[in-house]
Parts: sequence; C-alpha cells; structure tokens
Amino acid sequence: MIRIDLCLVHGLTETGGCIVGGMQDCLGMPQSMISQHLAKLKAAGIVTAKHSRNQVRYEIGSPLVRQVVELLCAGLANGLQRDRRTGV
Repeated sequence: MIRIDLCLVHGLTETGGCIVGGMQDCLGMPQSMISQHLAKLKAAGIVTAKHSRNQVRYEIGSPLVRQVVELLCAGLANGLQRDRRTGV
C-alpha cells in the first residue's frame, strides 16, 4: 500500500505545487484526509502553504526536500524497471 503522504510529496515535487481540490481530484480521496496529511507535512517542515483569497496552495518546503524526493522516486523507478526485466 502506498502511503498518502509520499504520494502528496511526490505530486507536489512533480507539479511545483497544488491546492487541496486538485490533489483530491488526482488521488480520489476525501478532502479531509488530504488536509490532515498536509497539516502533518507542514508541521514537519516538508511542505509550505501559501494563502490566496479562499485557497491554500501547498508546495515543497525546501530545495533539499525536493532533491531527496526526486532521488528517492528515481531510485524506486529504477528498481521497478530492473525487477520487471529480471522477473523478480
């Protein structure tokens, strides 16, 4: 099972930022669940929130976090490709 927080961080890395409604459409999960995970990620300093009128846009909190997520995702993708080739 893929962790929701990892999906959110990966998605924010890929898109550069998003509002909760966009994440809800993409993941097909209730807004309340996404908001709870984003609150935890924000408290940990992983994401930041930018308020604009009645919307909040979430983004990755620092370039270091972005680099770590990109490396992690690239490593996972390479591992999956290798497993498919070897039949593991």
